[in-house]
Amino acid sequence: MERQFWQHPELGYTLACPAGCLDSFIKEVHHFRLLTDAQYAQYQRFGTEEFVLRSGGVLCPQPGCGMGILVDSSCNKVACINGCGYVFCRLCLQGYHIGECRPSDMDSSAGGEGCLYSVDPNRASDARWDEASRVTIKVSTKPCPKCRTPTERDGEYKQLNENSEIKSLTIQSFIFEEINFQ
Repeated sequence: MERQFWQHPELGYTLACPAGCLDSFIKEVHHFRLLTDAQYAQYQRFGTEEFVLRSGGVLCPQPGCGMGILVDSSCNKVACINGCGYVFCRLCLQGYHIGECRPSDMDSSAGGEGCLYSVDPNRASDARWDEASRVTIKVSTKPCPKCRTPTERDGEYKQLNENSEIKSLTIQSFIFEEINFQ
């Protein structure tokens, strides 16, 4: 079902005449009960989403959620409490972060400003990940709070410092040498 609905100030979320007649909207919401159950549920969801967005709210960006959340305009940290629990930035809809919003992967691939070379669109489309892969990555990872790189969603994210990396390499080389000498 396409979103061919209109947000009318008096009637709410409704349909206009398909012939384009002026001021001819479905005034009785009971007419929408003629839709199948799935179509009616979708009509209700679309109407709710429109209301939330027009009221200054946001929709949870987590794939499979889409919960409508009304947020104070001065607050940028949004938690999807009654939905999936995702905490995100109201401005960029990425995982919550401190500091300025960074462009998402979608934004940076679409623009191309400042690029000094040309890319063949056919080859670029072959190199892009499909939508299912993007959704899987978004669901199974969370952004690093410092650099925004997607990291595995395992409950523990630790940034290594130089000392721990050196210790780890030393232990790995010791084990490797021990295995090779036996």
